[in-house]
Amino acid sequence: KGKGKGKGGGGKAPPPKAKSQAKAPPVEPRKPLVTPGVAVKRLFWNPIRLNHDGDTVWHEIDQEGALIDTAELEFLFAEKSRHAQDSSQKASAPAPRKLQVLGDIRRRSIFVMLAKLPPLPAVVEAVAEMSESALGRDELDLLLSNMPLPEEVDMLRTSHPAADLSAWDVAEQFSMLLIEVPRYELRLRVWGFECSYAEQLRDFSAAVAELAAGCEVMLRSGILKHLLGLALFAGNFLNGGTQRGRADGFALEALCQLRTVKTSQADRAETLVDYIVQQMERGHPGELAAALARGGEAEIVRSASRRKLADLAAEVKAWRAQAEAMQRSALACAGDPALARHAEVLGMCCAEVDALMMLVEQLRMRWQDLCKWFHIDFDGPAKKTTEEFFGIWSGYLGDVQQSMTALVAREQQRRRQASRKSRAGSSASAASGRRPSPEVASVSEDAARQCAQQKSRRTKALFRTIRCALALAFAPAGSEPDDLARAAAVPVPDDDDDDDD
Repeated sequence: KGKGKGKGGGGKAPPPKAKSQAKAPPVEPRKPLVTPGVAVKRLFWNPIRLNHDGDTVWHEIDQEGALIDTAELEFLFAEKSRHAQDSSQKASAPAPRKLQVLGDIRRRSIFVMLAKLPPLPAVVEAVAEMSESALGRDELDLLLSNMPLPEEVDMLRTSHPAADLSAWDVAEQFSMLLIEVPRYELRLRVWGFECSYAEQLRDFSAAVAELAAGCEVMLRSGILKHLLGLALFAGNFLNGGTQRGRADGFALEALCQLRTVKTSQADRAETLVDYIVQQMERGHPGELAAALARGGEAEIVRSASRRKLADLAAEVKAWRAQAEAMQRSALACAGDPALARHAEVLGMCCAEVDALMMLVEQLRMRWQDLCKWFHIDFDGPAKKTTEEFFGIWSGYLGDVQQSMTALVAREQQRRRQASRKSRAGSSASAASGRRPSPEVASVSEDAARQCAQQKSRRTKALFRTIRCALALAFAPAGSEPDDLARAAAVPVPDDDDDDDD
């Protein structure tokens, strides 16, 4: 398609192509020739050549000019000669490969650690002297996590026994210097135990205190007893006539199910927890607010639910055994003054841990009393842990708090609506201006008329009294009684007269 005919055909030859337009002559550079004094690095760009006249940013830059320090530019970006490059390459020939026996991951971990530590000789000296001023807890944690493993120690000591220390790579040098410190592992472990001792003791003591407070509040709080009693009475009523009714108590797991029992009324989306909260507010007003306040029963129970007595006792016991074992090992090194000094510190630590273990045992006995109080197994197959027990109560109190919050919100909304209705009714009555009914108007007019008549009679009597008094006070000497009577008989103002008269 689109081809011409064969050889014998009479097709015409295609017309010759038009010649391309002649290119414009190149514009000669306008700027003066600049030649650096030395070979410099080149900047590869596509230059723009402009005529003398024009209105571009390049023209303005050319008019303004710019002063640059060409000597500094020449110095900074001078191109090295081939001879200099060859000599530098010869000078920077790779040094002999250092000895390496550790794995890549292990080596990277040691490199990262060394970047966060003081110089290597200072680190080794601090470990030997167990100097608290040279290394802190963070540095000790890094050293403990990067201590050479037994198989690594064997490789370091047997792979190249005749090699000098400088022949090893940095990671291997650190390991070689560290294992040369006498009893380096015992030193680091004793030192690390002492650095973390105060914080660990504080954590254990806080756990014991929280569990002890939880046990005491469950044994002594009347508010929690009221909540449990309302749940029991409500459940017995709902289970009336069944085998589950008439219960003296119930398994505490049922407290978590109360929020799932919903009311049957379509206009009240409430649960059995809401009913119990309302009954608490009626029978024991203010108790729930106190229990849910900061530092109240709910917060104490929630804190206790995060602890496990069994795990706490086991951890304290293991901690005590660790301290005792390190103390014995340190005491066995009688000729080592640093370890002997820290052995005394470990002895004091063991004494404090013994006192903590006594508190844990007292807590265990208190937990046993609590299990007996709630009639649950302490040591049987159906026993509950402290985490389970306090977790159930924490969940129940959380449901109570949600219900209490909703109850308060509903009450506030009801009051706002009542207030708005009251204000709206008052405004409507004032704006309507309706007249009273005829009966009411008639009664009002009669009452007003009677009041006016009584006022008129009192006013007339008052005027008579005043006139008599004036006549007696200003009567001339020798006046007859008849004259005084006529003077007092002054007309009294009628009701229609103005009050000012």
